[in-house]
Amino acid sequence: MKGITLFGAVALTTTALVGVAVAQKSVPSAGLNELDVRTAVIPKHAFAVQKVYPNNLFFPAGAEPDPYIYLGANWGYVVPTGTGAGNVSLTYFNPGDLATNEWADDVILGGVGTFLPQAHPNSAACLSEITVGIYLGAESVGDVTLQIKIYGWDGSVAATSQYPDPLNVVDNANLIWDSGATPLNYGSLPAGVYLLTVPVPNVSVSKALYISTIVGGMPTNGGLIIAHGPGNVYLMPSRGDFRRKTPSGRFLFVTATQGSFLINLRGKHNFVGQVDMSALSGRAQPKDPVAQWFDTDDPSDGIEEALRRNLVDVEVVNDSGPTPFTSRFTTYLDENGRFTLPVDAAIASVTVRRWDNGLAVTFNRPAGGWSTDVCAPTTASATMTFGDVNGDGIIDDADLLTVLFGFGNGE
Repeated sequence: MKGITLFGAVALTTTALVGVAVAQKSVPSAGLNELDVRTAVIPKHAFAVQKVYPNNLFFPAGAEPDPYIYLGANWGYVVPTGTGAGNVSLTYFNPGDLATNEWADDVILGGVGTFLPQAHPNSAACLSEITVGIYLGAESVGDVTLQIKIYGWDGSVAATSQYPDPLNVVDNANLIWDSGATPLNYGSLPAGVYLLTVPVPNVSVSKALYISTIVGGMPTNGGLIIAHGPGNVYLMPSRGDFRRKTPSGRFLFVTATQGSFLINLRGKHNFVGQVDMSALSGRAQPKDPVAQWFDTDDPSDGIEEALRRNLVDVEVVNDSGPTPFTSRFTTYLDENGRFTLPVDAAIASVTVRRWDNGLAVTFNRPAGGWSTDVCAPTTASATMTFGDVNGDGIIDDADLLTVLFGFGNGE
């Protein structure tokens, strides 16, 4: 196993993690059958998130990953009070056949068009990495293995649509990419929380996807972690209905919807921005948003601090008509201050603004226009400067007036 620790309440050794496995609880809720999610509570001194890589695969040292195009960041919480205060609670899924069946979850990316359906194939984004979150309540049963398949569809649930929901697609129709016939091997893993990393060779993917997994090595008290968004770069989550591939070759979920798997996608839309926040204090620096809900710099405001670290408001100016207009939405930065967005030719500028102090940076449309190739996007960087409140690159009276009119207000 190769891997790094994204977050840990303390530095863990393999021995320490195995030693506390007996203290981790795996408790099915009352009345749930084997298809339902289960709850795990991990003692605070034993909690860590390990990002692990397949054995025998080379990853260049110091290579900076692409930003996120889909993020499942809300997948657990710190128990706030009581005897278990500080412990981490999460939910996971294990029907007992994760190693012998494909279990797939839907993903809707930004780009291509605002509304569904959107005919597949289309080039919404360029995918470079997948991580799948698993929980092990005990040591793995042999080596942990993973196979991934990515299917495209049009985003509808109509059986008669041109590119139908995989529920109505047989075998590997609409298959975009798979990790190979031989499962990726992550070695034997002790009890803990892991992000199984799958490198993808810059594959162009459609807006609507099903991502299927075959996971080996799961103990009975372990499985796929359940997450709840925020979703794509517009903070749009998936539909929340994962399915199993049936013997007929179709995907089918046999009981009620349970949620979404912890699946994170790194890649690129046609614009990638870098926000340099080196002038800001360490407490304000972005961190990996997969672990943002467990921020412990100040346990009293963990989620609030996580939001100010990684979530930013975006203003885009469209000048295609006689009167330019502005649209606003929220997106997230990765741990390196990077983000990616699908940007139409009509967009003149993209302004990114922090939630907490109003600092902003602006990226203007290049003279030759934005790239139309998601695997070779337009890239730009900008430095966030104290005092430049409106993000125009100049500290002047306009910034002062903004501060004066907001004087006395809180965050």
